[in-house]
Amino acid sequence: MEIFLLLIILVFVIISLNKSAANSKTTQEAIGKLKDEINSLNLKIDTQTLKAEEPQPEIVPVVTEEPQPAIREEIKAEEEKQIIEENPVVEEAPVQAAMSAAVSQELQPETIPLQENAEIPVTEKIVLPPKKSWLQTFKEKNPDIEKFIGENLINKIGILILVLGISFFVKYAIDKNWINEPARVGIGILCGALIMGVAHRLKKNYKAFSSVFVAGAISIFYFTIGIAFHDYHLFNQATAFIIMVIITIFSAFVSVSYDRKELAVLSLIGGFAVPFMVSTGEGSYKVLFTYIAILNIGMLIIAYFKKWSLVTLLAFIFSCVLFSFWFGEKVIDGGLPYRGALFFATLFYLVFSIATVVNNLRNKGTFSKLEYFIIIVNTFFYFGIGISIIHKWGIDFKGLFTVALALYNLAYAILLYKKFGLDKNAIYLLLGLALTFVTLAIPIQFNGNYITLFWSAEAVLLFWLFQKSRIAAFKLGAIVVQTLMLFSLMMDWDFYYVKSTAILKPAFNPIFITGLVSLVSLILTYLLLRKEKEEVDIFTVKFNPALYRQGVSIAAVIVGYFIGLFEISYQANMGIANYYSAQSYSVLYHFLFSTGVIYFTLKRKNIAVNNLAIILSCINILLYIVVFHQLVTDEMKENYYSDLSGKSAFFIHYILLACLAYFGYTIIRLRNNN
Repeated sequence: MEIFLLLIILVFVIISLNKSAANSKTTQEAIGKLKDEINSLNLKIDTQTLKAEEPQPEIVPVVTEEPQPAIREEIKAEEEKQIIEENPVVEEAPVQAAMSAAVSQELQPETIPLQENAEIPVTEKIVLPPKKSWLQTFKEKNPDIEKFIGENLINKIGILILVLGISFFVKYAIDKNWINEPARVGIGILCGALIMGVAHRLKKNYKAFSSVFVAGAISIFYFTIGIAFHDYHLFNQATAFIIMVIITIFSAFVSVSYDRKELAVLSLIGGFAVPFMVSTGEGSYKVLFTYIAILNIGMLIIAYFKKWSLVTLLAFIFSCVLFSFWFGEKVIDGGLPYRGALFFATLFYLVFSIATVVNNLRNKGTFSKLEYFIIIVNTFFYFGIGISIIHKWGIDFKGLFTVALALYNLAYAILLYKKFGLDKNAIYLLLGLALTFVTLAIPIQFNGNYITLFWSAEAVLLFWLFQKSRIAAFKLGAIVVQTLMLFSLMMDWDFYYVKSTAILKPAFNPIFITGLVSLVSLILTYLLLRKEKEEVDIFTVKFNPALYRQGVSIAAVIVGYFIGLFEISYQANMGIANYYSAQSYSVLYHFLFSTGVIYFTLKRKNIAVNNLAIILSCINILLYIVVFHQLVTDEMKENYYSDLSGKSAFFIHYILLACLAYFGYTIIRLRNNN
């Protein structure tokens, strides 16, 4: 190892000396050329001064007849063309431009003085010199081949021979045990220090080149301490750990000082490798994750000064992978420390949720796609880990945990928007996450109709928040939640009215109340949307409030119909022995509801609505003729065969006939009006 380190440092020194010598020689040649140009320029200035002192001939104006308009335009075009041809302007170096100006003054008999601060046009064409071959460049830099061989080439060969000689001597000394283990570690640290010193000397003129030296020095420090701990046992675990932490802190400081992302990445990799380099197979997870948390906080500080999203991403990936492996191992072994695991998972989540936005807060910048990706993945990774820990723990706090996560994102979005003026797209993302977890909280914690009740209230709240804040994320969330509410309501109907064996009280039962709340939610949504007239962009999608309002009204009519139909059918079948008598109540509700819909829709006086009323009236008349006209007869048969006394269908059929008369009247009136 020591031989390898010596080789590295001496090669770096040779390269740096060669670079410095070549740079010095090139600088001297440039200075010589510049002096020659300055002398030539002084000579031209003196010549121009002598010419300026000579008397100038007096210019006598000549009066001529004014030409015709067409001739005047041709003369003007010729004069402009002549001026352009006589005064070409080419972009030149400062010295060459001055010399060209002096020469042009000599050649022209008359000069037109330019106004002060006048702009001189410069053409965009730049003539590039022909590309020289490697051999031509080498001959220009080294005109004296003998001097190059004697002072440069033989010099480097001698240094290389010296390096090889020292390396073989060190190897021989180690083989003969002349250099003990502490001395070997000392050689490694000395090599790293020398390379760091060379990097510091080269930083001013060769910043990128010196950063490579710094990376090599930091790597040498890490490997030297690791070998001293594992192979030579010169330090105990705590001492080696502290030394490597110091190296990590130093490397992070140097990466900010050099403004090099590569050094920050190297520092990060080295920092996460430290626990493995000093690991003995035994240790406390608290010490490990405390160190990882401190390392991530250091990355947070770097993210504050530098917008290095790659560093944040790598820190996030390393932390997630390390935590996931530990979590999976503990779950398999059955020894998961629930409180500690949830604490460190929360700590990592908070650090990365801040680290992603901290630089944008400092510089008022916009978020990149990578930063959006980190925000989303960080949130859902924490949510999955947290839910898993709570589930394994056996406590019934999964819904509370989800609500807490939603409230954190909501409060975070409000704070960043009001106090720091963060990018609105990031605010929308945080609000979207908050809405997502609020929506997930109830089905995670509860079941049955509670989900539908919560989503009914949430949809109205989100529509109201949109109208107050004009934040598109609220409206999108409201649409999604309202759709979920309708599906949840259908599942509740299937469970309570079909699958459940529990007895439901008339009207005052969970599913009927849930249906009424859902209906009220749709009605309130309709009333809120009546205030909106203009279309709104929801993430590049046009939202038409009138069209959605119409859809909500149709959904409200359908939901209202089935709420009453299912409840009346259930209660009638539970309380009436005669099947056809019980069925007659459902038929009565259907006809009365249809009559009410037709009556109120006709008030709108719309052709499309009138056609819908005609179709609905025809359907009801056909249903009675084909199916429902037999209800009275079937009721009487059921009474006879089962010794019952049901008369509901007999009395209800009179009401049905009245409804049929109204349907027929509606059809005739609308047809006559058309």
